[in-house]
Amino acid sequence: MNKYCITIDSAGAKVLVTSTDSNIIKKLEQSEFLQRYVPNCKILHDSVSAVANIILKTGKPDFFLKYPKAKYTNIFYEDKDIVSLIEFLLEGVRQEAGIYCLHSSSAVINGRNIIFWGNASGMGKTRLALTLSEKFGAQMYSDEKTLLNLQENVTVGGIASIYLSKPYLQDKFGNADFYDFIQPGKSFPVGFFVYPHIDEDSKSIHIERWGANKFSWHLYEELSRKIRGTSRRIFNNTLPVSSIDSISIATQRSLAVEDYAKSTPCYYMRGSEALICENIVKLCDK
Repeated sequence: MNKYCITIDSAGAKVLVTSTDSNIIKKLEQSEFLQRYVPNCKILHDSVSAVANIILKTGKPDFFLKYPKAKYTNIFYEDKDIVSLIEFLLEGVRQEAGIYCLHSSSAVINGRNIIFWGNASGMGKTRLALTLSEKFGAQMYSDEKTLLNLQENVTVGGIASIYLSKPYLQDKFGNADFYDFIQPGKSFPVGFFVYPHIDEDSKSIHIERWGANKFSWHLYEELSRKIRGTSRRIFNNTLPVSSIDSISIATQRSLAVEDYAKSTPCYYMRGSEALICENIVKLCDK
């Protein structure tokens, strides 16, 4: 029986995808969701070495996971399930290599990447990165996901599309589903992190530089979410996917975060969009 395969690459991390059904592989290759969900996604057709692999089959719904291997079976092709599982395995491979995916937006100012982060929606991450790029000469680098190499203190990629789900984004860009921007094709050193809280009723701005302990605590929690599958469910959200974290990966992540938080600034900023942006630019000029 013939086997068909492709390899999905994300910042050097690779997952081999195999199936005896060529239609599954073709649909995956053509998936728009794949390109918008996996940061720095590349499809490789050559024979390449991959740490992780997933087998896709047609049949009664079933799922097996023992990292770095997985097997997914379904009656029909389910794009969301398959792509999210590939990204889940990729996060395991990335973290083993010291690269971490953070829920965030970012913009490059004066050659340094400013990271807007925080798990809650509506804090202003996308809005601030966009405003800086439109009005303050910055360049939008990522939205939703940013890939970080903590040891080298650089961003190595991210998602270069904005999902236009919020009303203010639809007002700005129209009724399309996504707005695509051109992501700079290289890595950038991180300037600092911003934990934002846009409050347009505020006439002043509150800025607090977090201590290393506070920054480390929150950053470790955020970098642990994706590898532990805290929001990962398949088969129409009926089956939670178990964690692929391990003691060795978690320990490596913990040590990396502790060191990183000692040398990288993180600011909590609450105020209007304009005031936050103005103060970010001032910090970048120092």
